[in-house]
Amino acid sequence: MTTPGYRLRCSALAATVGWLTGVVATVPFQVLEVVRNTGTEPRLFLSALSIGLSAWSLFTFAGGAAAWIVIAVPVSVFFSGEWLLAHVRPAVVCSGLLGAMVAALPFRIWTVFDQMPSDMTNFWLYFVFTVSFGAATAWYYLRLLARVDAEARERYAQQR
Repeated sequence: MTTPGYRLRCSALAATVGWLTGVVATVPFQVLEVVRNTGTEPRLFLSALSIGLSAWSLFTFAGGAAAWIVIAVPVSVFFSGEWLLAHVRPAVVCSGLLGAMVAALPFRIWTVFDQMPSDMTNFWLYFVFTVSFGAATAWYYLRLLARVDAEARERYAQQR
C-alpha cells in the first residue's frame, strides 16, 4: 500500500495537526489563567496572554515533537497501513487514553483530594492537550492513510 517513508511523512503532518488541535483546545484555559493572574488591567492582560501563549506553544511543540519521535515514528514505520485502517476506532481511542495517562502520571491524579486547586487547573490543561493531541494525531494519520488507500484501489480498478 504505502512505503514506510510515506507513512512517516503522514505521521509528521498528523502530529502537526494534532499539536494545533491541542493548542487551540487549551486556549480557553490560558485565557482563564491570565484573567485570574492579571485582574482587570487590559495592557497587563494582553502582555501576559501573548507571553503565556507563546511559552505554552513552544512547550507543547517540544512535547509534541518528543511524542512524535517516541510513539508516532515507530507506529508509522512498523505497523502496516492496512492493519491500522482495519482498527481505526481502537487506534484513536488508545491514542487518546495514552494521552490521558501521560497527563495523569505526573500529577498523581489518584490522590485528587490531596491536590491544591491550582494543581487541578494545571492537570486539566495538560489533560485536554494530551488527549486532544493524541486523538487528533491518530485520527488525521489514519485519514491520510485511508485517502491513499482509496486512491490506490481506484488506480488499480482503472488498470484492469
